[in-house]
Amino acid sequence: MKNPRVDHRPALLCSSGKTAQPDDHLRPAFTLVEMLLVIALMGLLAGTVVTMFQPSVTINLRSGARAVAGDLNYVRNLAVANNTAYTVTFSVADNSYSIQHTGTVGSDELPEHPFLTDGTNADGDPIQTADLDLLPFDQPGVNLVAVLVDGVAVTDVEFSELGETVGRTEDTIIWLRCGTGRARRYITVTIAAVTGLVTVGDITLTGPF
Repeated sequence: MKNPRVDHRPALLCSSGKTAQPDDHLRPAFTLVEMLLVIALMGLLAGTVVTMFQPSVTINLRSGARAVAGDLNYVRNLAVANNTAYTVTFSVADNSYSIQHTGTVGSDELPEHPFLTDGTNADGDPIQTADLDLLPFDQPGVNLVAVLVDGVAVTDVEFSELGETVGRTEDTIIWLRCGTGRARRYITVTIAAVTGLVTVGDITLTGPF
């Protein structure tokens, strides 16, 4: 009679206190196909995250909003300093806005400005224009989406000699946009009706429409 076969491999002690053989601890490994699938999914997710949170979108949008706010404050200061009215006219189609003296006193001539382009309107009056397509930073660009007062679209805002907005009891809200698809973001520039002071809002996912 043959002797029974004896397994001389050392037994291992499980956490439960029971003795387990080494074979009990073996686990099936990932196949090459499974590993490639996981890597592909991780790459897809990483690409989505980068698309949704492009740093240049938020940087450009804030920079554009500050540039617009700076120009509006400049026009308000002109009105107060010269004791006369000035108007900013917006063009969503051209992605620009222009400045013009509209008061009854003082000269229609506008002071030189390093970032505004001199020109004339259809009536031959002097104007200065700011083109958002020419802002000094790389793509994506900043776009003028809408100018609203109490939810109603307007095309201009006039500052009086006191710095307030003329004929307005509600704030004027300028909407700007930057980016495309999931990376698209919006920001507002608000002109207070009573004081004419300008503030830049927070970046949001949704726009005015």
